Amino acid sequence: MMRRMLLVGIWSSSAALCLLGAIDTYGLLHAATQSVPPNRIPPLVAAPSRSYTTAAYDSALHVIIEGNLFRRDRGPAEAVVQQAVALPKSVVQRPRIELRGLMGGPPWEVLLDGMPGHTSSVLMRIGQSTGGITVTAVRSGTVVLTGADTIWRLTLRRQ
Repeated sequence: MMRRMLLVGIWSSSAALCLLGAIDTYGLLHAATQSVPPNRIPPLVAAPSRSYTTAAYDSALHVIIEGNLFRRDRGPAEAVVQQAVALPKSVVQRPRIELRGLMGGPPWEVLLDGMPGHTSSVLMRIGQSTGGITVTAVRSGTVVLTGADTIWRLTLRRQ
């Protein structure tokens, strides 16, 4: 009973403090909006103190273009930049996997042809992997396999 009264007291005091904080915040916001009339609000951006001529801009632009501002000595680069040579893309052949059969009952076993690293059919269950390909799910005649960058959904072919 004492514990319940203590909890009620803590919750009540926290609710009261939240209410006082909300009232105080509303009062501060209300006072801030009423203290400065809307037509007396100072501009956020000050006008520039001096004007620049186009000659000053042109000379600054010339310094930036002619001198390399990111080098320590600000001189031209000594190394000759070579053009990038296009390398031939390596073609990754995805295996041609076929579903040959479903066996058992829960847990289902699947018979797969064309799995990497195997010359014959492979019998697998959900969660097993071979050659980087994992059997993820078996649902109503469909098997889901997951590879590094590919998801296969294989169905049984009716003959």
